[in-house]
Amino acid sequence: MKVRSVGEPVLDEPGVEEITDAYRSEGHRPYVIPLGASDALGSLGYIDAVGEIAGQVEKVGVIPDRIVFACGSGGTLSGIVAGCLVHGLNCRVTAISVAFPAQWFDEKVDEVFPALREKYIPELPDPRGRFEVIDSYIGEGYGKASPELIDFIRETASLEALLLDPTYTGKALFGLMKEIENGSIDKNEKVLFIHTGGVFGLFPYRERFLEKVEQ
Repeated sequence: MKVRSVGEPVLDEPGVEEITDAYRSEGHRPYVIPLGASDALGSLGYIDAVGEIAGQVEKVGVIPDRIVFACGSGGTLSGIVAGCLVHGLNCRVTAISVAFPAQWFDEKVDEVFPALREKYIPELPDPRGRFEVIDSYIGEGYGKASPELIDFIRETASLEALLLDPTYTGKALFGLMKEIENGSIDKNEKVLFIHTGGVFGLFPYRERFLEKVEQ
């Protein structure tokens, strides 16, 4: 097996197809892993995760009104929306984008769901109306953190012992808190925030966090 990274310049479908066609012409069988592994296969993990969540919330007797999480390339979003439909978790799904505009994710879900039906879940219901993507907290771009976000992450760690990263979970929880503050999300809602990881993203920002500590 040989792994080849095609890099950002050919993330577009025609560029990828050109490379895979070349490999096929040589007798190889290329398997394309899309950006973020955000395809039908990559979404299965979060479908199962929602199954675990559904069992846990039923056990404790607290059913969330809304699930909120960071969204980078659409696989997590597709999986969570599909998981809610499959496992009967009737709550609003809200993704906080850290990279792309909301319309991009609408198109990604429209791409993933037919593939999920074809390959894994034939009776998967229509996802339209079951989710929303908020793209107001991307800031200067993917992986770029504002001073306000750095302060929020530091304060959350100090006050709640909760580690967030500047690329994913930090922007997502920051966005959630802002949406509650401005009234877009009712403060009385039962919100389940999914910490999707990414804590190693803290290390490139260590100097900025140390500056705040020294002050």
